[in-house]
Amino acid sequence: ATPANLAPNPGFETDPNVDYTTVGTAAFTWATDFTHGGTRSIKNVSTQPIGTITRWISRNTEIPATASTSYTTTAWLRWANVTGTGNYARLVVTYLGSDGSTYLGQSNSAQQTGTGGWTQVSVTGTTPASTAYIRVEFVLNGPGTLWADDVSVIQN
Repeated sequence: ATPANLAPNPGFETDPNVDYTTVGTAAFTWATDFTHGGTRSIKNVSTQPIGTITRWISRNTEIPATASTSYTTTAWLRWANVTGTGNYARLVVTYLGSDGSTYLGQSNSAQQTGTGGWTQVSVTGTTPASTAYIRVEFVLNGPGTLWADDVSVIQN
C-alpha cells in the first residue's frame, strides 16, 4: 500500500492560508504564474537583505508525528534571482513538541541558489524524542523569488 501523505493541501489547490502561514516581510501569494502540478502553487517574493529569512510554513499542529520515527518530506521548488553569498532557498522540516511550539530540531534540504526550474528536493530525518508535530517550511534567505508545490510528508 502507498503510505499516506501527511502534508495538508499538498498541491495548494485550495486556499493555503487555511493550513499554512507566512513569516517575515515579503509578498506572499497563492500563485498561478508557475505551477508544478494543478493550477496553483505558493510564492514568496522577498527584497529583504541576505541573512533575513522569509518563509511559508505549515501551521504548527497541522502535521502530527511520532517520536523517534523516520519521515521523508519532498516538495517541488522553483526559484529565481537567489544570488549573492549566503543567499539561498530550501526546504526545512522542523520538529515540535506536544505543545506545538517547543522547538526540538530540524532537517534541511540542500541550499538552492541562482535561478532554477522546478526541482524536487527532499529531506529525510528521524524525529527527536518528544516530537509530536512536524512543520514544513519553504525558506528564502535574502532577496529573490521562491515557488513551492506538490509537497509530501511520508512516515518511512
